[in-house]
Amino acid sequence: ITIGCLAQGFKPDPVSFSWRKSNQIIDANLSEDFPSLAQPDGTFTTSSQVIVPVTDWNKYSHFYCTAVHYNHNETIQVIRPSKFMHLLFDVETIRPSFADIFINNSAKLTCKISNIHPGTDLSTLDVSWTQGPNKKPLDTKLGQPMDQENGLQYIEATATVCATEWNSEEIFTCKVDWPGVLPVPKEKTLAHETKQLSCSLSRPAVYILPPAAEEQELKETVTLTCLVKNFCPSDIFLQWLHNGQLVNATEYYISEPIPQSGSNSQFFLYSMLTVNEQQWSSGDTFTCMVGHEALPFNTTQKTVDKKTGKPSVVNVTLVLNDTDSSCY
Repeated sequence: ITIGCLAQGFKPDPVSFSWRKSNQIIDANLSEDFPSLAQPDGTFTTSSQVIVPVTDWNKYSHFYCTAVHYNHNETIQVIRPSKFMHLLFDVETIRPSFADIFINNSAKLTCKISNIHPGTDLSTLDVSWTQGPNKKPLDTKLGQPMDQENGLQYIEATATVCATEWNSEEIFTCKVDWPGVLPVPKEKTLAHETKQLSCSLSRPAVYILPPAAEEQELKETVTLTCLVKNFCPSDIFLQWLHNGQLVNATEYYISEPIPQSGSNSQFFLYSMLTVNEQQWSSGDTFTCMVGHEALPFNTTQKTVDKKTGKPSVVNVTLVLNDTDSSCY
């Protein structure tokens, strides 16, 4: 089939065109640019068209027309319109992470709208979070469109509540209203509701492993490993401390929670911290701190140093940012 784009209101002449499908440039032999037409107001109008496979058009592939006029260029998207486009949209609510609750004493509620075609007019999109049966309005922030792997986009709307409000198991509702796109508004709910978890609360066991002797003999860097297992749900928080001070998260690796072999509901993960061998040999202490909702006071930690040679439980004070942790 043939699709086209129009350039108008420009001067002086000419304008040049190029076409691409997603990130792939379309052969210029498949396109045709038409001569410019002078308009009564002194500007010019011209157009370009390109032949594209009907199979790509029917699959809602994204085609782009770029018009270049001297030092200025503009790109538009050409995509097959669909009166059923609203059926492609997916709305889901995402639970706040335990790390956010633990560190900031607040819970971020996320409403995600997926499968939006790039270039879709978002001016009429209205997303709102409300709290409880009386639908108390919450301050809702709408983010920017982000790319998905399938070429479509998603956008997130967030609201923040106190951790105590989230833990009260009150119901929060996300409402998506998009006149002209959605026939009727969509609503999705979110709540803590521990009774709806896929497992019984299970507290994590924490083990900290000192560096291997062979690694220490190299006198370069050594690796400490923290193994966390037997926990459920999978949402968990882990930080390392060096002599009681928080280690920057960029300096260690944390795996994703992994289902445990032989268990249908429990998880494990591990974290590796690489430090200078001199820090280890001088007797510095290293602590693996873990936060999980099944733990007493939501946190536990294990500490190890070279002198003692074995892990121990110590008191660790985590200093939170006063601004971030405030919740009113």
